Amino acid sequence: MALVGDDVTLSYDTKRLTDISEETVEWSRADLNPDLVHLHEDHRTFYEEHNPAYRGRTVLSEEDLERGIISLRLSRVRLADEGNYTCLFSSVHNQYTVQLLVGEAHSVMALVGDDVTLSYDTKRLTDISEETVEWSRADLNPDLVHLHEDHRTFYEEHNPAYKGERCCQKKTWREELSPSDCPASDWPMKATTPACSPPSTTSTLSNYL
Repeated sequence: MALVGDDVTLSYDTKRLTDISEETVEWSRADLNPDLVHLHEDHRTFYEEHNPAYRGRTVLSEEDLERGIISLRLSRVRLADEGNYTCLFSSVHNQYTVQLLVGEAHSVMALVGDDVTLSYDTKRLTDISEETVEWSRADLNPDLVHLHEDHRTFYEEHNPAYKGERCCQKKTWREELSPSDCPASDWPMKATTPACSPPSTTSTLSNYL
C-alpha cells in the first residue's frame, strides 16, 4: 500500500540468477487505454509508448535486473494509480500480477490529554465487523496500534504504549447522529489520552496508515 504523493516499488523476483537487462520487460494495466505503463528492452526505456499518466514517473532498476529481479519504481503516487499491474517478461508465459492499493493521508489535530478519533470511511455499505481491521504506525516497533478481528480486539498484540488506550466503535465521533446515519462500514478508532513527544502537540492520521 502507498499513500498519495509517495514513491512505491512494484517488484517481482523471476528466480533467474542471471542478467535479464537485455530482455523485454513490460508493465501494464488492463483497465487503461493505452494500457502500457512501462516498456523496457535491451537496456532502453521507450517512454513514448507509455500511457500519458505514467510518463516520467516510472523507472526500472537496472541493478535489480542484473540479479533477475524486476523492480518498477513509481513516483508521486496518485489515487488513480490504484489497480492491478501486470508484468510481462520475455514471453506471455512469464506473466505476473501485482496489486497496488493507494490511500489518502488526513491530518487530525489533538492536544496532549485530549481524546481523538481517527476515522476512515471504506465506502462499503455493508457490515465489516467480522473482517480484520489493523491500525499501525511504521515508525514504531512493534508497529501495531490496534487489531480487530471477528468482533474481537487483540490487546496483547498492541504496542505497549497503546494497550488499553484504543477502542473501535460502530459510530462516528458525531454523537448527535442516530445509528441509522452510521453505516457499519464507517469504522473510527478512538484514542484516549494521546501521547506525544515534545515539541509536537499534534497527531496526524497519516502516521497510522
